[in-house]
Amino acid sequence: MTFLQAIFPLAALYFVLFAAISDLHSMRIPNWISLALLALFAIAIPFGVFPNLAGNLIVFGAAVVILGALYLTGVAGGGDVKLLAVLALWVGTSGIIPFLLVMSFMGGVMAAVGLVLVKNESLKKHAFKWTDSWLARIARGEKVVAYGVAIAVGFIAALTKTYLS
Repeated sequence: MTFLQAIFPLAALYFVLFAAISDLHSMRIPNWISLALLALFAIAIPFGVFPNLAGNLIVFGAAVVILGALYLTGVAGGGDVKLLAVLALWVGTSGIIPFLLVMSFMGGVMAAVGLVLVKNESLKKHAFKWTDSWLARIARGEKVVAYGVAIAVGFIAALTKTYLS
């Protein structure tokens, strides 16, 4: 992989980290992040960043169908679904398994942390209850997970498998 080809995954990582921070802060992943990642993918194609482009597109198509069903049944939020679908496009066939495994594990960790924190009286006293941050929602007793963090960690794992191996 050339230096120019490496710039694209690093730029994608920047947007993914921004999505994770946004999710922690407001429990929302803005649409522009997924759109920027999609545009960045399209721009990277002529530079040969994706040697198995057909595989990437197949993984993306499968992700859209599966995640769309999860969204329609209320299991997953729209921001998470859009980000997951576009990142499935980025990781393709070689990175989808590590992406899903690490993301799922990290999601479980986030859920466990949330369950512990929901019982924390100090958090309930000191959290900024007027915000929509993950911690504020936990302090209000909501059982929510800022899944953008888990998605970001999974993407980092997939990047190491896909682009550094």
